[in-house]
Amino acid sequence: MFIKEKFYKNIFINFTLANLSSLLLNFSVTSDTNLIVIFTIPIFFLYYKFLINKDQLFFILILIFFSITSGTYYFAWMNVYSKMLYPLATFVFLIFFSLSFIGDYLINKYITNKIIFKSKKNYKQKLIPFFPFIWIILIYLLDKTTIGAFLYTFTYFFPLSSPFIKIFKVYGITFIILIFSQIIAYNLVFKNKKLIFISIFLYILFISFSIFYSLYYKDLLYNNFSKNYSDNKKIIKLRFALIQGNFRESWEIRKNNVKLILLTYINLTKEAFIKERFDIAIWPEYAIPGDIINDESLKNEISNLAKELNIYILTGCSPWIYNDPPYQNYNTAVLFDNNGKIIKSYYSVNPLPFDYDVKPGKSYEIFEIKGLKFAVQMCYEEVFDRITKIFINKYKVDFIVVLTNHALFDNLKGAYQTTLLSRIHASTYGKYILRATNSGYTMVISPTGKIKSKIPKQKRDYLVDEISIIKDNSIINY
Repeated sequence: MFIKEKFYKNIFINFTLANLSSLLLNFSVTSDTNLIVIFTIPIFFLYYKFLINKDQLFFILILIFFSITSGTYYFAWMNVYSKMLYPLATFVFLIFFSLSFIGDYLINKYITNKIIFKSKKNYKQKLIPFFPFIWIILIYLLDKTTIGAFLYTFTYFFPLSSPFIKIFKVYGITFIILIFSQIIAYNLVFKNKKLIFISIFLYILFISFSIFYSLYYKDLLYNNFSKNYSDNKKIIKLRFALIQGNFRESWEIRKNNVKLILLTYINLTKEAFIKERFDIAIWPEYAIPGDIINDESLKNEISNLAKELNIYILTGCSPWIYNDPPYQNYNTAVLFDNNGKIIKSYYSVNPLPFDYDVKPGKSYEIFEIKGLKFAVQMCYEEVFDRITKIFINKYKVDFIVVLTNHALFDNLKGAYQTTLLSRIHASTYGKYILRATNSGYTMVISPTGKIKSKIPKQKRDYLVDEISIIKDNSIINY
C-alpha cells in the first residue's frame, strides 16, 4: 500500500512540475514578466530525475503532456488563421524538445562519458549540456523557411536583454537562457550546493543587469551625450503621430466603408496636429482598405491633408491586382510628402504565409524624411530578424516603422506576442521602432527594447512623440 501511494505521489509531483513549466511560459506570453528565462528549469529537472531512475518512457509521457499544455497557452490564438496551425506549432514544439533531449542523452552516453571522461561508472554523474546546442541548430534551420523560428527562440520573451543581445544576438541569448536552466537543474538533481549557488547567482546577475541597463539606459546615455557631443555630429529631431483607427469590423465591411474610414483617419490626424505639431503622420497596415495609388479620389483626400498640414503621411493600403478570382492584392505602404505627392511605395516582400490573396513584392524600399532614412516592415515581416538585419546593415536606416493590423486577434495573446518581436529587433540593433497598429499595441520602442510610449489597445486614439537621432548613429538621444 505504501509503495502504491508513493508511486502515485511521484506521478502527481512530476506532472505538477511539468505543468509549472507550462504556467511559467503562460505568464511570459501574457505579460512582460521575463519568466521565460526560468520556465525550462522544471522540465530539465524532470529530465535528469528520469535519467537517474531510468524512467525514459514515463518522461516521454511527461514531455507530451508538457508540450500540449504549453501549446495551449502559447499557440491557441493561431486558430484565428487556421485550425491546423495550433496543433502543427505544438507538434513542432514537441519535436524540438524531443530531438534536443534525445541528442543530449545520446551524446552524453556514448561520447562524453566513454570517450571524453573514459568513465565506467554511472555516466549520469558526468554530463555536458548539449541540449542548447541542438536547440540552436534546429531554430537556425527553421528560421530559413518562410515560417520563421520566432516562436521557438526564447529571446522572444526577454526583450530587455540589452546590452548582451547586441553582442550575442537572438540565438546567443536563447543559448544563455537554456544553458543556465540546464546547469541549474542538473546541480539541483545531483545536489551540488556550491554550483547551485554560483549558477543561480550568475543567472540572476545576468537577468538583473540586463533589465536595469535596458530600463535606465536613458540617463546613462544622456550624461554621456552631454559630455561628448561635438559639432560634427548632427542632431535630427523627428516628431510624429501614430494613429490607431481601431476598426475591428470584418475586411468586407471595411472595404464597403472606405470613405468613412478615411475620414476618421483624417479627423484623428487633424486633431493630433492641432494639439501638437509633428512632421509625419503614420497610419497602420491596411488603414485604408482601398487602392490609394490608382483611386484618384482617395489619393486626393490624403494629398490635400498632407498639403493642408504641411506634413508627410505614411499609410497602409491595398492596391488590387485582380478584382476577379483569385482576388489578389499587394500589402502596401505609401508615403506622401508635404506637397501631397506620393514619393515612394513599398509592397510587402514577405506577407503572411498561406495568405494567397496577397501577392509578395519584389524588392525592399527605403524611405526618407528630414535626412533620416527609415524602413517599413509590414505585418508578418516583423517576425524575421533577417529582414531587420538587411535594413540595418545593408541600407543603414536610422529607424524602423512597423505597420500591422491586429483586428483578427486583438483580444488574444498573439497581439502581445508580436510586440515582443519589435522590441527584440530594437534592442538587437539599437534603433527606435515606431509601431502603428489598427487596434492595439501602437507604441514607440526605444533602442533597448523599452516601451517609451503607447496607446491602450482597442481604443481610437493618436500618439504624438519625438525621437532625436545623431546622424552618424554613434549615439541615439532619447
